[in-house]
Order: sequence, then C-alpha cells, then structure tokens
Amino acid sequence: MYVFVVAMAKTCPHCRNFKRNVWPELKVKLKQDPRISNIIEIEQDTMKPPSPPLDTWVNWWPTLLLITKQSWDRQKDLEGFIFNGKIVEGKPMYIGGMELTVDGVMKWIDKVSTSGSVDVVKGRGSVVRYTYTKRKK
Repeated sequence: MYVFVVAMAKTCPHCRNFKRNVWPELKVKLKQDPRISNIIEIEQDTMKPPSPPLDTWVNWWPTLLLITKQSWDRQKDLEGFIFNGKIVEGKPMYIGGMELTVDGVMKWIDKVSTSGSVDVVKGRGSVVRYTYTKRKK
C-alpha cells in the first residue's frame, strides 16, 4: 500500500495547469486504486520546499510522490518514489521520461509499484501535519 503525495505551489504555472487539467481526473482514479491508501495534497503559496520530511523529496513543481504506507505511518525513514525523479545521495534528481498526464502517472504507479526497490531518506521529521484524503472503499 502507498500514500500518494502531490506538492503544488500557487505561484507555479505548471502546478496551476496540473491542478486544472490533470488533478481532478487523476484524484478520482487514485481513490479507486486499491494500492493507494491515502492521498496527501499540499498546496503552498510559494515554491519554497515543504516542511520535513518532504523537503528532501520536493525539488521541482508539481512533485508527485508514492510513499510506502508503512514508512509514512512510522513517520521517519520515508521510502518511496518520485515521479520523473530519484533520490541520489540524499537529494532528489530529475530524470524525466514520463508525461504529466493521468495516463502517464498511472503508468508510473504501475511501473514503480512492481519494481521491488524504493528510494529512502532517513530520519527526516514528522509527517502528521499533512491532511489525508481517504480513498473510497
């Protein structure tokens, strides 16, 4: 099971486009996906990194993350995946290659959820301040 996190900034034109044209349909699909236990939506006023532990994961906007539910629940040593990126030496690195569309994101989830390997960021703060959107059962 995974927690899906989307980080957007109100000042980011790509985020506004994503929120208007992709996010509504994607959110519906994620709520129906049995692999996704929760959806976390972060929308900030600026493109400043969010609070720990997600500050280590967010380096471009919008950022989509798939975090293992187990690591999210224990609130440290987050394990997961970054859409179009990878954690390298403790920092996110953009690698591209996937389209920021509903189909592109769902293909990414299909790919990484069966890969067997995750990126890990050790001991970075608490995640309890973020709001959950539970998926429909």
